[in-house]
Amino acid sequence: MPSFSRSLEQALHRALALANERHHEYATLEHLLLALVDDQDAAAVM
Repeated sequence: MPSFSRSLEQALHRALALANERHHEYATLEHLLLALVDDQDAAAVM
């Protein structure tokens, strides 16, 4: 089973939380993008 980096795991959890906060049934790529924008390392790459 592959292991994710800590920052990726945090971003995935944040994406799920963002979807949940908005009462969305599914977490989508848009939620993940929003979560990654909040991550300093990921935002620097974008």
